[in-house]
Amino acid sequence: MPQFRVKEKLRAGERIFGTMLTECLSPELVPMMAVAGLDFFIIDTEHSPAGYLEIEALCRAGRGANLAPLVRVTQNEYYLIARALDCGAAGIVAPRVHSAAEARRVVDAVKYPPAGQRGFGIRGILTDFQTLSPPEAMARIDAESIVIVQVESGAAIDDLPNTVRVPGIDATMVGPNDLSISLGLAGEFGSPKFREALERIAQACAGSPVAAGIHLGDEKRLLECAAMGYRLLNFSSDMAMLSRQLKDSLKVLRGGAGSDAAKALY
Repeated sequence: MPQFRVKEKLRAGERIFGTMLTECLSPELVPMMAVAGLDFFIIDTEHSPAGYLEIEALCRAGRGANLAPLVRVTQNEYYLIARALDCGAAGIVAPRVHSAAEARRVVDAVKYPPAGQRGFGIRGILTDFQTLSPPEAMARIDAESIVIVQVESGAAIDDLPNTVRVPGIDATMVGPNDLSISLGLAGEFGSPKFREALERIAQACAGSPVAAGIHLGDEKRLLECAAMGYRLLNFSSDMAMLSRQLKDSLKVLRGGAGSDAAKALY
C-alpha cells in the first residue's frame, strides 16, 4: 500500500501542488503528471462525467505512480464518498461544506470506526492484494486517507474556526467561483472584498492543523495566495491547460510563420 507524501508534506508545513481532471480521464495522463512533479490530482465528479470504472483506473495509475488520486464527490453523501474510496481514491474533496457539522459528516464517511462510520469492504486496490486483518487494514487506510473540505460561501468562512478543529480534516480548498458568487462578487477575484475573504480563510487555518488550499487557473493569483499562507495549491484543469497551451502556441506560429527567422529555417 502506498504512503503518499501529501499528508507528510502538509504536516511539515510544506506546499503541495495538484490539478483537476474534468474531461481527459485516461490513466495515461497519470505518469505524465507524476513526472511533472505534482503531489496529487483530483478527479472531478461534481461537474464532470467521470464514472466509477474511470475513477478506479485513474486511482490504480495514481497509486502505481505514488501520486495521490483524490475524488471530488458530487454531493456530501455517504454512498458517494464511500464508493469513491473503495474504488481506490486516496481521499475526498467535499464540495459546499458550510459548517463544522457538515465537515464532521464528511469525516464520518471517510474514516472507519471509531474515528468515523465507514463500512468495511476492503478491495484489492486498497491493499495491493496483501492479506491484512480488519484492524490492520482499517488503521493503515485511515492513516493514508485525505480529507479536504471546500470553502465556497460566506457561511463557510464564518464557521471555519470551528470547522478546522474537526479531527480528521487535512486541508480546505476554496472554490473561487462559488465563493465569489456567494459574496455577491461573481468572478471578481481581484476585488478587495474577495481578497479579505481569502485572508480570513488563511488566518483561520493558520492556527490549526488544517492547511489552507485553493483552486485557481492563474499562476499569479495562486502565488499571491501562497504568500498569504495557502499551502494546497490546485492549479487549473486538464482542458483549461490544453486550451491555453494550444491558443498560445498558435499565436506564436501565426505571428512568426512569415518572419525572417522562420524563412531562415528553410
